[in-house]
Amino acid sequence: MSATIAVQQWIYRHSVIAFVLASLAATAVMFTAYPPIDPGSGWNDHYFYWGQADAWFNLNQPLQLQPDVQSLLDKYRVEYYYEAANGASQQPPYIYRVGVPLLAGMLGLAMPLQFAFLLIAISSFVALGTASAVTVQHLTRSFPLGLLAAVVSITIPGLATYTRFFAMVDTAAIAGGAVVLSLVVLRRYKTALVIAAIVLPLLKETSAGVALFVAVAMWLEGDKGFTKWLLGFLPLLTLGALRLLLVVPAPPGISELYVGGSPFESGHSFIEAFGMTFPLLIGLGSSRMRAYVFALLPILGVLIVVNSSVVAAGERIWLTLWPFIVGIGISGLHAIATSRLSAWTMYGSLISGLVLANAIQLGYAPRAWLTAWFVVSLSVIVASLGAQLRKSQGSLPSASRYSTTRHPGKEST
Repeated sequence: MSATIAVQQWIYRHSVIAFVLASLAATAVMFTAYPPIDPGSGWNDHYFYWGQADAWFNLNQPLQLQPDVQSLLDKYRVEYYYEAANGASQQPPYIYRVGVPLLAGMLGLAMPLQFAFLLIAISSFVALGTASAVTVQHLTRSFPLGLLAAVVSITIPGLATYTRFFAMVDTAAIAGGAVVLSLVVLRRYKTALVIAAIVLPLLKETSAGVALFVAVAMWLEGDKGFTKWLLGFLPLLTLGALRLLLVVPAPPGISELYVGGSPFESGHSFIEAFGMTFPLLIGLGSSRMRAYVFALLPILGVLIVVNSSVVAAGERIWLTLWPFIVGIGISGLHAIATSRLSAWTMYGSLISGLVLANAIQLGYAPRAWLTAWFVVSLSVIVASLGAQLRKSQGSLPSASRYSTTRHPGKEST
């Protein structure tokens, strides 16, 4: 028995290595399934991030658009808020997302800019998986669930955009959120707050609520200080300062950047982003995760406001929330489950949903199958949890596997 415990302790101490390897493997799968395209052969926001990195460091590596893509850009400059005077390096709102272009530009001094952006993208995926795994292992004390979190966090189909168009800022911002959550779970609040307040706003404005997430989590833990609130609101000042300091030759009007739409569209895009992972949303309902879910409200508020504009790409905006759904959701499922059967019913549903969603994304399965999967999975999960609830009500407390030993992250029954 002592040898078994020693092995378990060794695995726990060295688990980060395994999480990094699992994240690398999952990243390789995603980049193989959704291979990167030639940056000049497709249109996306990467055109501006590439232009910023190239101009700011005088790299003389401009992105050469293919004729059909150039024609699309010319069309957007007429119908959209893109202005020819802003070129590729001064177009709002992309010019305010300075973090990744600055890093890519510095790397571009030593390597081709394409490789620099690709290195940042791969590193962001690995950081996302590793940080998510650390979060889940710490909350559940389960190494296998940590590995599951590493794979799940990377393989959601919505992230396929950032393997194909790898010169983007979104993956780094999402990974930054995962790192902050892992630090909060580990009670390293000061480091988490500094990253969330200073670094993340430089990546993308949708991360503006993450610093307040840390501040609220600290407050719920009994921190009475005022500094955390100052840092919690610092991203708003940072975003304002960037808009004052960075010169834009032809700034678009607010009415062009923010076009109000139906609030129902925000909810629809949320379902589009996370519907195939609905078991994780069940996990968010765990009483053990209640403090973390409450602390998420600032992030949720920022994303709802951004998504209320028809200019925003809803599903991509919601992905800012993804590492929090993975870390808190899997840990919540672990806490809710009253038996191995109910636990692996939910984990199995989650895994099968991701596999099916990727098959649909790749064109191997019709979209209607996802609806059928949802109905079947929901029925099985409800039946499993209901059976376990009836069993626990009809048994003595000592007969329950979870009533005799109190595990971190577990619900009491």
